[in-house]
Amino acid sequence: MCLKEIGVHLPLMAGTRPGVKMTVLYNGQPCHSAPMQRSNFPVPRDLPPHFRAVLAQDQRKRGERRPRRLVLGRFDPWPYAFYSLRLPGKGLHFPEGTLRGHLALHLYVELYDPMFDHAVLFHLRGSDPVPHPFNHVRWVAHKHWTPYYMLGGHTVAREETPCGCGVRVKVEF
Repeated sequence: MCLKEIGVHLPLMAGTRPGVKMTVLYNGQPCHSAPMQRSNFPVPRDLPPHFRAVLAQDQRKRGERRPRRLVLGRFDPWPYAFYSLRLPGKGLHFPEGTLRGHLALHLYVELYDPMFDHAVLFHLRGSDPVPHPFNHVRWVAHKHWTPYYMLGGHTVAREETPCGCGVRVKVEF
């Protein structure tokens, strides 16, 4: 497995723009440290069949002028804001194919407004080796983000700085 990108959902108050920094540790040694960028968490756009059936009942006929009764609104993740960090180069390679015992993430959030007491959610995006018929290996990227707990991760510590202007979160696999 090769880790390409790390994402974090932070429970922030509206209008808060914190400084978010992530340190990635491989076998206990820091291998990458950088500020995280604000981004959007991709949500699948395909609707399940029962949603499409309900929306099809509200179809207007040609020339019919009436407001739509059913409107599918935008997904609002409040109070969570999504930040991501792309690992440099070709990513972080795990020869054994597992993250367990090798990867640790240290997150530092510097902010002046308090965070909500909800859990900080981590997501990982990687790629897997797929043998090609012409005797070489292609790395195929994952389509979706994977929650960290599905790969064996657990939050070790979440602590607030004494001044109240920062939060440290440590995750180990």
